[in-house]
Amino acid sequence: MSDCDRGDAMIPGSEIIQPSFCMNADGTITQWNVPMAAATGLDAAHAVGHAISSLVADMSDNVAVGPARISKDLTFLHGGPRATGSALRRIHLRTEIVPGASPGTLVCRCADVTETTELRRRLDACQKELAAEQKRAQWISHKIRNYLSVAAEASITLRDDLEVHGGSLVPGALASPLKKSGKSGFFPRRKTKVHQEAQLQEDSLTDLLWNVDLISRSVVSVVDLLRQGGVPHGAGVAPPAAASGFYPLCGPDSCIVGKYRLLVVDDDRMSRKLLRRRLSRLFPHADVDEADSGETAVERTAAHYYDVIFMDQYMGDGMCGDQTIRHLRDACAVDSLVIGISGNEESDAAQIGAGAEDFFTKPLPPDGTFLTRMAAVLPPPAGWEVLVADGSEMAGHFLVRKLHKVSTAHYLDLGVASTHWNITVCADALKTVEMMEGKAFDLVVLDNSFGAPLAARARDTPKNRGAIIALTTGSADAGAELLQKNGDVDIVWSKPLPNLEQMRRDLCHQLIKVREKKTTKSR
Repeated sequence: MSDCDRGDAMIPGSEIIQPSFCMNADGTITQWNVPMAAATGLDAAHAVGHAISSLVADMSDNVAVGPARISKDLTFLHGGPRATGSALRRIHLRTEIVPGASPGTLVCRCADVTETTELRRRLDACQKELAAEQKRAQWISHKIRNYLSVAAEASITLRDDLEVHGGSLVPGALASPLKKSGKSGFFPRRKTKVHQEAQLQEDSLTDLLWNVDLISRSVVSVVDLLRQGGVPHGAGVAPPAAASGFYPLCGPDSCIVGKYRLLVVDDDRMSRKLLRRRLSRLFPHADVDEADSGETAVERTAAHYYDVIFMDQYMGDGMCGDQTIRHLRDACAVDSLVIGISGNEESDAAQIGAGAEDFFTKPLPPDGTFLTRMAAVLPPPAGWEVLVADGSEMAGHFLVRKLHKVSTAHYLDLGVASTHWNITVCADALKTVEMMEGKAFDLVVLDNSFGAPLAARARDTPKNRGAIIALTTGSADAGAELLQKNGDVDIVWSKPLPNLEQMRRDLCHQLIKVREKKTTKSR
């Protein structure tokens, strides 16, 4: 039996003999098996004794084999070079060249490249279908989490409003007139104080009913989406992100004071509205803006500096969340704190990798957990007036550089960071007192060489009673003792100063207060 007819030329997993031929070192064909004749339309009589170069129409990816050059991919004209008419078609065969049993003999085993290409085409089609199914699963998960976020936020607002009304809810019979008409239909149109108070109560009750309806519609939307089928395995709703790794400093009634400027980026109007409502509750002194796309967010950040940007991931046909973050960081040099928000946990790595500091999965966690994680990365707001008092000009210089870095959550360069806070340096104690008496500061950093009495003097000045006072000292033990004994000092930093994250966290925790609950007067 010849080399070309042996069983080792079988296609693995098939009973069909693999097309094969043998040739010598000069490229002259010595054997030509039946499958090869069937594949090329050339029988052995027309192939044996001819050079391989005279039978192929194209040779690509050439490799040297002896004095001749034989290609790995051979293209034959079916029926031979003289074939014409309907018989003229190209056959592409991928050739594997191995040494034969006889010296100077080569065995060429061929695979049908056309069939290989078809299998590759089918594989690509399957991969595209799989990618489409995965994208659909992410979209469905995103929608479910949006609905749950709406319901969760509406329930929180409903709870707060119920506490205002003493736990009583307006009867269901009043719902229809209140919802259908934006006007007062229950109280006379008299411009009296009693009527005004009644009108305020009616407006509050209208909000209550709107939230109840919002919760019910959100739950119904989730149920309908699940009943449609097509929610793939693994695309369900995961529990909200936990505040692991951070001490739970914030309670459910906590808030962060400060003149922050926040930006909510989400293509869903209801999601923007509800997140804006929550942020207005957690950041009562902040200005909250909205953007319905990544492109709009880029325009807004070019016009204003935002302390925090809350970025959704999937936003229609424009830039998605991670693309927007990467553009803001690389092209626009935006060093704001960016918090990623999405209904899919898979977006975590994409947004963090693009430059976000933290990521939350919808629905958002409770207020206390949300604020605790925010306080771990949130710098004080831009626009702060800072006074640094240190007897050493060199120490004051390095302290100012570090405070500039503390002022930004995503440090890019000192030039950008130095624009956030207005820092004044003073090396004389008397001039420091004069400055504290004449100007209001948000943060006063005093060196221990000036003594703790200077902190008490700062508290006595009307303009700086609410300022955060930090003391720098050369001993950690002395700093702890000062902080315990001196009620005028809020923070003590021992030298060498702590890292940026710790200093930023110390300042932010001074801004955490108990939220004042709204109250209404009874009729």
